[in-house]
Parts: sequence; structure tokens; C-alpha cells
Amino acid sequence: MNKEIAKVSLFMALGIGLINPEYAQASPDLAECFNNQVNFDILAKAQMEQADYYLVDILSFQGEPDTNVIKVEREGNCSTVVEQEQLLLYPLTNFLGKEIAKNLLTSKYLTLKEQLGGTEALAEALLDELEADSPNIFFEEDIEVLEKLGVHIKVKSSSIVIVGKEGIPGHPELHFKE
Repeated sequence: MNKEIAKVSLFMALGIGLINPEYAQASPDLAECFNNQVNFDILAKAQMEQADYYLVDILSFQGEPDTNVIKVEREGNCSTVVEQEQLLLYPLTNFLGKEIAKNLLTSKYLTLKEQLGGTEALAEALLDELEADSPNIFFEEDIEVLEKLGVHIKVKSSSIVIVGKEGIPGHPELHFKE
């Protein structure tokens, strides 16, 4: 299994639906963004002054969910600001401000931590997904957030490759936030 995809789809691999109850009120806003015609799961939310940002899995009948970051402005305007391909290859901070990206990642991992039963269970679930005989790729920002939550991935596995703003090696450059 491709390690980039494995990391991003950890939630699916663990068979966990990450719908945090606090996001239930946000669903109508997002449903309107999709004209009430798309099924989605909210993985994380970052509330900012001018807009809310949602990390969502857009569900389809054709297979794996398509993970995107959706921006909902206070006026109700919606836009996709980060798409699946970008999330697989580059860190969020390449496309979003650092505060927004860190808030989304923190929200994502806190939800997973809560649903798995704590820090130790989250660390174990992440490490169970890693294969010792191949490099496992994590973005620096994910490691930083996990460390703040008490999950020390890089210490427990020598097969971890930490990737920065340059993204996954060997992939074409995508448009980055300046």
C-alpha cells in the first residue's frame, strides 16, 4: 500500500467514522455548499475570524472518499481550498495559513484520539499502520501536532521519513500559498 495514501486514509483503515458531535451544527452549512447533493464526513474543523475551514471526506459510491479542505465564509460563500491530490503530496501549510493548518490537524488528531480511547491508543493505531521494511512518510506539521498531543511517532520507528514543504519526492510541484 502506498504510504502517503495510508497515512491520509488512516481513519478509513481503522474503520472509524470521525464525526465529532460538535461538528453536527456545521453540517447544514456544508450541506448547502454541496447543494444537499453530496454525502460527506467532517474530519476536522478550524474556526477563524472570517471563515470556517473543514477537512472533509466526500463520499461516493465509486470507492474511497475524496478528502478536501472546504472554506465556508461568514457570508456563506464556499470553496474548495485544498484537494485530495494536494493533501497526498504536500503539507497543509503549503496551501493554508499556518494557524489554520495547525488547527485542522489538531482537530483531526484530537477527534481520532478521543474515538480511539486516548494518546496511547492513537500512537498504537498509527504505529500499527507502519511497515518496518518500507519508508513511512509523515509531514513535519503532522509530527509536530502529534508530539504536542503526546504521540511520539518518530522515536518509535526508524523507518519514518519526515517531509517538509517540498512535499513527497518525485512529484510535480503544485500551486502553493505564498
